[in-house]
Amino acid sequence: MSRSDGGSFGGLRGNPAFPSLGLCGTTLVGRYLVGTLRASGVNFVAPATGAAVLPALLNFLPALSLGPLADGMK
Repeated sequence: MSRSDGGSFGGLRGNPAFPSLGLCGTTLVGRYLVGTLRASGVNFVAPATGAAVLPALLNFLPALSLGPLADGMK
């Protein structure tokens, strides 16, 4: 039976130290060390395009690759 109360997190209950400190460190690095990404130029366009194209390809490539295999099994 599935639980909808967060029981599937398998032991992450309350406020454990390691995940809290890890999230804190990640937030600090992402906010202060990385800096600002300008919304113009190749440094923005390439990752944004990749983030849009990659999921689209992952949707279509399995069907495109398995179609010829299924045809060959006839």
